Amino acid sequence: MGDRSCPARIAFAGGAGAARGRAFEIVAELVQSGGELVSKTDLAERVWPRTFVEEGALRVHIAAIRKAFGPDRDLLATAVGRGYRLLGTW
Repeated sequence: MGDRSCPARIAFAGGAGAARGRAFEIVAELVQSGGELVSKTDLAERVWPRTFVEEGALRVHIAAIRKAFGPDRDLLATAVGRGYRLLGTW
């Protein structure tokens, strides 16, 4: 998805945040899901195709996304043990 070293701006109703590389790709996948739950497995396969990814790596990027969202971090919802989805209109 382009240069992973350059942060991308993510705009949402409450403001904007910056995300890099895989974190941005994860947000893009969640936006494309239209608010539907995306399983951890599906998310890993879409963002890291043909690569084995440990769940811990996904958690690190999810934490970075929440940090970028700042006070609106609750827009990224976790279905414990299942996956993630974005709340609101994107």
